[in-house]
Amino acid sequence: MELKLEKEAFDNTLKSLTAEEYIKLNVIERKEIELTDEGKSYAQNGSPEFQFVSNMVVGQVTSMATMEDKVGK
Repeated sequence: MELKLEKEAFDNTLKSLTAEEYIKLNVIERKEIELTDEGKSYAQNGSPEFQFVSNMVVGQVTSMATMEDKVGK
């Protein structure tokens, strides 16, 4: 058997049961941290600085335009 209650109705019911001391509520706060799309990109590909340096070749002169083509602006 499954009952579906709106959040507000559920909260009011819990408050009522708590006031009558039928139940005791312990509030547990939960926070989640998630990466943004940009953060996910950095986690997967490295920071823009890392990408830039990783595409450099020792002893080879490369223009900024060429590097921006490789790694973006």
